[in-house]
Amino acid sequence: MKVLCDVRKNAVSMKYGFSKSQLMDFCQKLEIQYVHIPELGIESSKRKDLEGQQDYNQLFEEYDRETLPHRREYLQKIQEMIQLNKRVALTCFEALPQQCHRARVAKALKLMTHYELTHL
Repeated sequence: MKVLCDVRKNAVSMKYGFSKSQLMDFCQKLEIQYVHIPELGIESSKRKDLEGQQDYNQLFEEYDRETLPHRREYLQKIQEMIQLNKRVALTCFEALPQQCHRARVAKALKLMTHYELTHL
């Protein structure tokens, strides 16, 4: 089965099709399993005033240091989905990997498992 794993803290969006219920509906129609893991998300208050890449870098360094080490059980859940399904697509809202925490989640998974990582 194909899996789309949403790692946003709050799976809501003003952009059509990106809210949790809409994504679940679209995925179901395409026979894709939708899984939301909000525990891997970042509080919107921490993302509110980001302006340049330097701000993103500081946020993600803090995320790597203070969040991911305490969320291993959720990383392991994704690891199990990968083992079972061979592929799992991580989704969030940001278009660029260097401005999205899903790249940090993917990097942590790669270090745990040595999986191949592809940014789409």
